[in-house]
Amino acid sequence: MRGFAYCIVCFVLIGRAASAQAPGEFAPGPALFNVFVQSTPIGFEQVELSQSPNGWIIRSRSDLSAPIGIRNQQFEVEYDDTLHPLATTLSGVLRENPFSLSATFGINGVMIPVSYTHLTLPTSDLV
Repeated sequence: MRGFAYCIVCFVLIGRAASAQAPGEFAPGPALFNVFVQSTPIGFEQVELSQSPNGWIIRSRSDLSAPIGIRNQQFEVEYDDTLHPLATTLSGVLRENPFSLSATFGINGVMIPVSYTHLTLPTSDLV
């Protein structure tokens, strides 16, 4: 369950970090990262940056074995031209339990509906 909480925290931080960054120069394209824990390879992260009519989209997928034990089947974040987040989605499997998260970002905060192990928890609390 701790890994699931980390996912939600990441969603909130996406909004805060993106609004604090100044626009810069980006090069669209893919990247592949090998992930290690204590010098032991545990998986990979594939990331792709692309430009959209509204701004930028980051997509990724990953497979990380123990001790993390999470499979990111699809992660996507959409930003406007000024790098303010618009929406994000994440679906994956955490210790054999499927989950999905999505968030929309607005002027008043973040709305995050959560689905974890076939249980949907709609939330409209602003973060």
